[in-house]
Amino acid sequence: MKQKAGLTGLPIVLICALVWSVFHCGIRLFAGTRLAFDDGKENIFTQSFQLGYLPDNPPLFEWTLMAIQSVTGPGLISFLILKYSLLMLTAVFCYLTAERLLKDKVWASLSALSIILLYQIGWNYDQVFTHSLMLTAFTAAGVWAFVRLMQMRDLSSYLIFAAIAGLGALSKYNFSGLIAALFLAALLKPETRKTVLSPLMLLTPVAMALCLLPNILYLFDHLSLYKFYIGGKLGIDNASHIERIGSGLGRLTVAFISFYVPLVLVIAALFPGALKPKAKLPETADQAVLNWMGKSALVALTIMTVGVLFFGISTVSERYMVPFLMPSFFWLMARVKAVSDARQQTKRWAIALGASALILIGLRFAEVAVAGKPFCDTCQRWVPYEGLREPIIAMGADETTILVGYENDTAGNLRALFPKNNVRSLLLPFYKPPVADKTGQCLFVWSKELAGATIPPQFARFTRTQGTQMVHVPWTHPFKTDWRETEWGISPIPPDSPFYKTYCVSE
Repeated sequence: MKQKAGLTGLPIVLICALVWSVFHCGIRLFAGTRLAFDDGKENIFTQSFQLGYLPDNPPLFEWTLMAIQSVTGPGLISFLILKYSLLMLTAVFCYLTAERLLKDKVWASLSALSIILLYQIGWNYDQVFTHSLMLTAFTAAGVWAFVRLMQMRDLSSYLIFAAIAGLGALSKYNFSGLIAALFLAALLKPETRKTVLSPLMLLTPVAMALCLLPNILYLFDHLSLYKFYIGGKLGIDNASHIERIGSGLGRLTVAFISFYVPLVLVIAALFPGALKPKAKLPETADQAVLNWMGKSALVALTIMTVGVLFFGISTVSERYMVPFLMPSFFWLMARVKAVSDARQQTKRWAIALGASALILIGLRFAEVAVAGKPFCDTCQRWVPYEGLREPIIAMGADETTILVGYENDTAGNLRALFPKNNVRSLLLPFYKPPVADKTGQCLFVWSKELAGATIPPQFARFTRTQGTQMVHVPWTHPFKTDWRETEWGISPIPPDSPFYKTYCVSE
């Protein structure tokens, strides 16, 4: 197929990814600048540089966010810049990978843009999650580097792959799933086996170990916290082993299938031949590499099944699938190209992709515009944290005042409102950024509504301390009036309280 200059290639992918990002940033800002979901928690951590923050994630996201916030300040803008930069990097590396595999700029462009048809990328992960977005970008980079290695097999390719693997390991621990799936799948094919068994491949685990070493030392210093946190996170601290296996296998099946939705639905509607077991790959494509990339999905499923069966991992989330299953995305797109390798059929895919993008953007706007059921219940993005600013200042707070939020969203938004203050969360007692004044004012900011339940007795007494102020703040929305109201409490924590030492001073 003859390709028109200027209509395909990396420039058009970058333009489309930028337009996508601008639309989503605009929709997010339409809901205001309040932080919600994981953003609130991450905004707390960026007050200080540490080798680790939470045991389930390495610190590369926090370090990168801190660098951005040194320019923008601790607020929503810093998160939007980082998240959509990562999304654009994902599109770039997907294009570079598809171009190497398909040897066609048109389908490389369409493949890179088709990642929005993967639920984990096209729906709300850019709004909700943090480390998972960095993992996605490094997964795309890792796939490209591995494909380059398989094709070129020179020293520079081994070095590039090792460097990306090292940084990828710092993005999220399950990045290792990508390495395992690619490596084991390559071992199954004689034409790729020699490449992965080369002594130069040892550069990869060495790079990953060196990058993770500081963080590993941090984990050993917090080993009890690590065991407690990871046990609950992976669901290995509840129920019997058999019960966890049943739950884990069910969730793994759902997560595995959901990774390819709605991509497979669009393929089934337009080019069902691509889903047939005997569907061929394009004659001009790198079929050897694509074949083992397709097998990597089965290898990944086997790895995860073993994890469920032997370790009783029951909380398998669909976002864990990205490093395991992204290589097979390119194999699937190659099959689509093979059955639609004509100008009119390619145009059909491009039109369907554009329509899907408009639908997804429309749903995203509807979620914000309606701001209620069925899209959200707690509607965290609309909680009026800004109503706390004046009452806290009226209580005599200055830059030396320590602010303690009852939960992470409140604490994270307090830091956005008071960027020069030291902010802690009652739910993160192990994270205490250093303060110069150990005897300053300390205010506990709480809301029973946001807590989701009655405040535990050991903390409830803070809400009755002398000087407590109650503040009622109505919710605002462009299309709603008399919507909701949040009651906040602002309570001084007395210096003679045992919790003052826990939450209001440094170690």
